[in-house]
Amino acid sequence: MMEPVEFFEKYKKEIYSVAEFICSKDSSKNIEEEFENMKKQYYKKIGTGSKEIVILENGNIKYNISSILDEIRYSEVENTLVYIFFDGKYKRIQCEKGTRFNSSFNIELIEYMLIQFLKQKKNISLYFVHNHPFIYRASMSQADENAVVYIVSRINYLRNMFVESTIDVLDFAVVTYYDYYSMKQEV
Repeated sequence: MMEPVEFFEKYKKEIYSVAEFICSKDSSKNIEEEFENMKKQYYKKIGTGSKEIVILENGNIKYNISSILDEIRYSEVENTLVYIFFDGKYKRIQCEKGTRFNSSFNIELIEYMLIQFLKQKKNISLYFVHNHPFIYRASMSQADENAVVYIVSRINYLRNMFVESTIDVLDFAVVTYYDYYSMKQEV
């Protein structure tokens, strides 16, 4: 794995394009200042680092999900992974590959797969993780927050359909090459 400064120097052009993209969404931001701020994060090594061990707790069971994060942490395009946890196991139910600046998910496919699980299992938990390539600090974008609101509304719909079942959301997370953001930890 590359050190942050080496990564920044190797991918300077891609990181600059991310700064341009961020500024295109917020007219109050200046591209050169945004890029300089991003550079400082790589040079000052701000963040949690990719060597962390991430543990998800689901009842009495703890899962080391570092390998799940590594599936998309180093990708040069955005990805969204959805995992379902049941009976002490977990399974990926969706992986959507996007572009450098966005990713999507097929909520209808997720709902269909959840319904299949709920017909067989009474208790399931979900974990959503998404990556942001060429950004040092992991955080939720406005698009990510909007997606979370929509996903939660669909999960609530399923909860009303399957009142005998339990559907928990373990977390919505964002991962970058060097950082991890957990929405649950923020709340």
